[in-house]
Amino acid sequence: GPPPDLRLPRNLVPESYTIFLRPHLYTEVTNETNQTFVFTGNSTVTFLCLKKAGSIFLHSKDLDVKNPVLMRLDKSAILKVKLNNYSTVNETNFLEVQLDDGKSLEPNVTYSLFTEFEGELLNDLAGFYTSQYEVEKDNETR
Repeated sequence: GPPPDLRLPRNLVPESYTIFLRPHLYTEVTNETNQTFVFTGNSTVTFLCLKKAGSIFLHSKDLDVKNPVLMRLDKSAILKVKLNNYSTVNETNFLEVQLDDGKSLEPNVTYSLFTEFEGELLNDLAGFYTSQYEVEKDNETR
């Protein structure tokens, strides 16, 4: 299960992050349904494993994460994984990337984890959000 507190386990040390975000903003509603602002993206985290582990835990509040690809970099080997989302179970917002077939990450080896994700852009000033302001001289909302 997920870690007992809100901290990520210290057995994996991130070395770099590459993140791509694509907001989908609609300037007008073209149909009668409620239009929402969404974003899609992907990320690659390169990390060093310090202690043998069968899972990788990530924070993933309000994200739909899919298509994980875990690679052992020294051998260019892709490892099979599955996703377990614990955010609906105990509100910790943890996503577990679990290795299949009882395999484990090995100590002193560098790995990369690629994931795709989708989320909703809200206006609650948390995370990646929308904002607008008025331009007085043009009386325009931007």
